[in-house]
Amino acid sequence: MANNTTLRDGNGALFTSESFDMGSGLQRTSTAANLRVANADVATANPVPVAPTVAGAAVSASNPLPVSLNGASISVGTVSTDAQANAAPPVATEGAMVPLSTDLNRNLRVIVENQPAVQPVSGSVSISNLPAVQGVTETNGAPITGATLPAGGVGITGWLSAIWAKLSNPLAVTGAFWQATQPVSLTALPPLPAGTNAIGSITNTGFAATQSGGWNVGIQVGGAAVASNNPLPMFDGFQPPVSATWTTATTANTAATFATSGMDTVIVTLVANASLTGGNVIFEVFDGATWLPIKAPTIIDYTTVGSVNLSANYSKGFQVPVAGFPQFRVRLVSALTGSGASLLVTGVVSSAPDVSLVTVGLDPAQALPAGTNAIGSVSATGSVGTDYSANKPTLPNVGANFAASGPYASYVLIATVPASATRNNVDIENTSGAQVVIVRDDGTAASGTAPNNASVFALAGGAAVGAQGGSWSSTTFKGRLQIYAPSASAQVSVMID
Repeated sequence: MANNTTLRDGNGALFTSESFDMGSGLQRTSTAANLRVANADVATANPVPVAPTVAGAAVSASNPLPVSLNGASISVGTVSTDAQANAAPPVATEGAMVPLSTDLNRNLRVIVENQPAVQPVSGSVSISNLPAVQGVTETNGAPITGATLPAGGVGITGWLSAIWAKLSNPLAVTGAFWQATQPVSLTALPPLPAGTNAIGSITNTGFAATQSGGWNVGIQVGGAAVASNNPLPMFDGFQPPVSATWTTATTANTAATFATSGMDTVIVTLVANASLTGGNVIFEVFDGATWLPIKAPTIIDYTTVGSVNLSANYSKGFQVPVAGFPQFRVRLVSALTGSGASLLVTGVVSSAPDVSLVTVGLDPAQALPAGTNAIGSVSATGSVGTDYSANKPTLPNVGANFAASGPYASYVLIATVPASATRNNVDIENTSGAQVVIVRDDGTAASGTAPNNASVFALAGGAAVGAQGGSWSSTTFKGRLQIYAPSASAQVSVMID
């Protein structure tokens, strides 16, 4: 307060010159020039204590002092002490300078009116205490009927992520209208374009079974047309093996039957145990009306059999050609014998083309069965040869010895190999220890007559009787051979095949 402040009592009368106390240490004498607080003059270091109130209550954090704002400055009027405690405080208007007054208890009373809700701010504004993520409050929001937020989702963010997850995955479509294969109906089959056309498979659901006109259908393998150097691949199919076990309780005419329609070959195996002593089976094919016997080539010795006489430990396999026959069977002709006897019959049906195990019904490695055998015509390479000898000596007649003179004087005939068109090989080994002579001819001359187309050659002897001397062999000569030696007891080895 200034030194010229006038003090009055509650009735408005001027205080007298005597000292007075306004409470809380505020003192003043009428004769003194300065206002004193706590027995000291009022100064910056000793200000007048003021306790402002707002709406009759002390100013605090929950009851702040209203302040009139004008731009970026605060206008505060002159502070005065009003002895009238109940006097109405001055009213502050925007931009106006008003005095501030206190009651006798030093409570500052200020009223700010007509302050606008939005205040203009000039200069830069910095926000340093707001959270990084601001919450959003949805007013009157609610999900549709039947919709449930998936687990883990919360609020609008949860719903948006649920929608994204649903749309990012394939959507299931159900209903009778959705089919894996859609029917297509045509009233007429349009003509195919010129050239090669891949038509795949066609199901006739709406057009006539018989179409007039012509179509060229090209079949390709590996992107190229089928040709001799690009053949159509064939795949062989096999049915699972089917087995049946027969015992002495199995009656005659029991059969193991196999479906062979569209197939080419059946592999059959028959395996008997050691107790089996007898029994017979036969192989048969069905032509659609009658069961017919068929021969089955064995896979071990190339022979063909139409039936099998069983014995202990019998075990053989058969490769049966069945192309064109819808069924094949192995039929038990006579029941098995032997205590505990059993026979396992197994069949594998295959679409693989039959590769015959038998050539002309014979196995070249097998000897012909005893008796007369029809083997067809046989031709063997070779001939009786042609004689081109020079200065050859006089040869004896067929079956006679050499004369007493000449290079082979008195040589005697010790062996003869007759002519044979089917001979495969002939081999002569001289083991006599002395020279021997071979006369060969075409075999046409009779005994006692001069040989035809004849020649002669010698085989040297070995170091001693039994030692290897000269030898001669041929796989092509089919004529006669006569062997002569100095002695009728000379040892010579002769082999023919």
